[in-house]
Amino acid sequence: MNPLKLMPLLGLLCYWPGLSAQIQTNLGKGDTTCIFGDKVNVRRQPGPEAQVAFQLTAGEPVVILKVLDERHRVSEVDMPWYLIKTFDGRQGYAWGGIVSLWKILQDGEVCFAAGVTGKSQYEVRAIQKGVILDRTANSFSVHDDVHAGVLQPGAGGLAGYRDLLIFEIGLEACGYLNYAWHILWNGHNFVSLPPCQYSADGGNYYTEDYLFPDDMKENSDPTRLYFQTDRGEEEYFDNDSGWVIETQTKVVLMQWDGKKYILPKDF
Repeated sequence: MNPLKLMPLLGLLCYWPGLSAQIQTNLGKGDTTCIFGDKVNVRRQPGPEAQVAFQLTAGEPVVILKVLDERHRVSEVDMPWYLIKTFDGRQGYAWGGIVSLWKILQDGEVCFAAGVTGKSQYEVRAIQKGVILDRTANSFSVHDDVHAGVLQPGAGGLAGYRDLLIFEIGLEACGYLNYAWHILWNGHNFVSLPPCQYSADGGNYYTEDYLFPDDMKENSDPTRLYFQTDRGEEEYFDNDSGWVIETQTKVVLMQWDGKKYILPKDF
């Protein structure tokens, strides 16, 4: 999948020194998401001192009724408050750090949730009936705009995996570095792939991406995963065709070290 086409804090008393980020998500009124934290407080009014209305466990689905203008900062991480509604009809206010950053993504009874856990640290969890089955984390030194999470059933045809999750983060604007974090799910555990980078500025661009078996038109092998880079640079202006862009593409087979996929050292 070409990333250019895609263009929790667990409580309110945690502390991470030096953390500063205003997290932006694409969640809005009417969206269904799920709870990222475990045994979190939903309050009668927005604010950390407001009375607790009820508690929710990890993975419980909720509908966002309203994204409030009120925001709250915990250890320099700034998130909005949501007015939420559970599937059994209860309503209350939840701080954004305890709610998944994505609209709900599921594989049967397994819910996938993403949240903030530290300075530019993000975590993705697989949750089933309130139990966290597995988690994987990564850090990104970029502007903290979280794009929609993507779930691809079948994991692009890669043998041994049920789903592919893609977590995108960065600012969608010229000259800014963005990341696409690919995470494989085998039904029990995550396998995290090295994050891909992509950026564009005018006619110059650079993208990294994975080629799964379903992406291969010829010689497709369900056991092989490839890594591809594309670079384009404006070279000169032609009166007939406009700016001519010199492009360069490299493709390499990812290596499996027994636990994870890695890039060859000489790539």
